[in-house]
Amino acid sequence: MAWTLADLLAHMTAQHHGFAAAALGDGEELAHWRVHPLGNDPVGRYTEAADAVLAAFATVDRPDRPFVLPEFGTTQPFPADRAIGLHLIDYVVHSWDVARSLGLGYDPGPDHLPLRSAVEELTSRTPPLRNSTSLLSR
Repeated sequence: MAWTLADLLAHMTAQHHGFAAAALGDGEELAHWRVHPLGNDPVGRYTEAADAVLAAFATVDRPDRPFVLPEFGTTQPFPADRAIGLHLIDYVVHSWDVARSLGLGYDPGPDHLPLRSAVEELTSRTPPLRNSTSLLSR
């Protein structure tokens, strides 16, 4: 899928809202995950959502705290450490999408190679992702 920058920012904003809700114990509510147009201030709306997810992640008091992530095709909770890792990995991937939407190349360099290993390790031990039709399995 080729993203426009506006569509990508709207999607990423919705994901921030969804993961923030999951961190605060309300991830099963699909309204948090819905994509909405960002209006006249897409960067401001994205920034607010990014701040909200970081604040929500800061409330996580233990790595096994359950996150419900219905966007990933299951209502089975993920442990917080995996859920936060999934969100990070998604944003690493979306950094490439942002570059493409702007017509730019993207070469994260050797410092980011450990993230590839993290993706492989995370998806191999997370059964809903191994057999999922989610974006992570594409």
